Amino acid sequence: MKANALAVATKPRTSVPVKAKAPEALATKAKKAPPEKPTLASLTKALTEKQQETLKKLAVEISACDKDASSATKSNYEAFAKKARACSKLQEMLGDGNYPAYMAIKFKYQKSHASRWALAGEVLAVASPAGDDKFLSSEAHVRPLTGLKENDLKAVLARLKQWQTWSPTLALTSAWCEAAVQLQKANPLPDTEPDPKAEAVEKVLKLFRGVKASLPASVSKKVADDLTKFEMAVREIGRHATTGISWTEATWNPLHGCAYASQGCKFCYAAKQMATRLKHRYPGLAEERVVKEEKLYFFTNKILLDPKDLAEPLADRTPKRYFVNSMSDLFHEGVREDFINAVFDVMERAWWHQYQILTKRPERMATYSQRRYADREPPPHIWLGATIENQEEFDKRIKHLAATKTAVPWLSCEPLLGLINLGDKKQVEWVVVGGESGSTRKMEKEWATSLRDQCEKLGVNFFFKQWGDYDENGIKIKRGKKKSRELPLLDKAVHGDYPMEINLDLLKRAGEAKEPDAIWKLLRGCLQVTIPKPKTTKR
Repeated sequence: MKANALAVATKPRTSVPVKAKAPEALATKAKKAPPEKPTLASLTKALTEKQQETLKKLAVEISACDKDASSATKSNYEAFAKKARACSKLQEMLGDGNYPAYMAIKFKYQKSHASRWALAGEVLAVASPAGDDKFLSSEAHVRPLTGLKENDLKAVLARLKQWQTWSPTLALTSAWCEAAVQLQKANPLPDTEPDPKAEAVEKVLKLFRGVKASLPASVSKKVADDLTKFEMAVREIGRHATTGISWTEATWNPLHGCAYASQGCKFCYAAKQMATRLKHRYPGLAEERVVKEEKLYFFTNKILLDPKDLAEPLADRTPKRYFVNSMSDLFHEGVREDFINAVFDVMERAWWHQYQILTKRPERMATYSQRRYADREPPPHIWLGATIENQEEFDKRIKHLAATKTAVPWLSCEPLLGLINLGDKKQVEWVVVGGESGSTRKMEKEWATSLRDQCEKLGVNFFFKQWGDYDENGIKIKRGKKKSRELPLLDKAVHGDYPMEINLDLLKRAGEAKEPDAIWKLLRGCLQVTIPKPKTTKR
């Protein structure tokens, strides 16, 4: 066996004849010649003599515009339009392949820059075929509109012209164009992926509630207070907010400006901001006045409709609560109804958010809601509420709120300036209570606890927002102390109830539905209350 194995191992290998290579294959391979660089002559050689003359004229026009780059791109419509139309014609003559190369050689343009100018010319051809409409006056205006189909482009242009009638004092901006394009797009689907952080917070709170419920009645005050502080801290960790208003997560302000309506407006935070740090952005909307040697801030009754922010909720795919018009009143008499329609259209399209609307003019809100939802149920994610500060305003406004068609009628009692009796029947689904900041008007503890107790009796969700400038003992809170974002305590307890939850599973199912009625039916599963049907007022 060993001998045979050795014989096999030492068996000489049979040599394989190698095929001789041809002499030309043995020669060094010649390197491929690099492709010839395009020249102006090579790019334009296919053009006729007449086309060549046209091309030269177009190039002269572009050069003339480029000599004053600022006028050609910012405010000089003639220069901008001439350059855009010239680039579009050049692209048409040279073709998509040769045009960028020609612009790179002749004008040192990057490919993307040359393409944008050609597209700008195409947009202008639709926006103003005769060249007499100076509506779009810069490349920045046109950039968001490129790539739209002709019908969509015409719809966007019509929307922009309507917006100019709403806000004649405002100049058209690229932000307007971007918003108009966003509104023209098909509705996006919300982001319904679970948030690991929110899930973890909810698990901790659930565990915490179980521990708290099992505590003996004899537990010490210190332990109870520590547990409450822990709950507040955990709630704050799970809160995703871009605003300091604790009962919401974001603000949406497509309009600005207002007017004095009642005592609650005396120390209006929005009027103060408009008259001071935001004065340069919104001139003339608010002013400072001295009344009885006291410096106050008042809105001037002017309303500024700012369409650039109209599409904000549609662009935001993360479900959240939006406070609508924290710097104004949507139902102010100076707000055009077609603008209110536009706001409601967006809220209905971006149905994955919850919208919290407040007004001191609920009579207009009631009339509008009855007309808009005359033949259908109101959407459950749009909450219509009224701001009240005392019994007098409650008595005036509650009848109009009761007549409002809304899934969640609610009250904001901030600043709370007196005792309020809600009555012996349930008329609202949510009450927010808060003391006043930036004034000497104290909120008595009795006023807040009275509303809390009434809400508990009537089955109304109660949210305690803040004490204001004075604590529960009526002592002035020191200035300069960092304001906590945690919910304050009322009788050593946190009150942060909502009438509707954000349920990602239901939102995901709603995203698969096609018709608004089907979507809203699913969203009603998020409601945690039974909604009374509103009364209809005679008009």
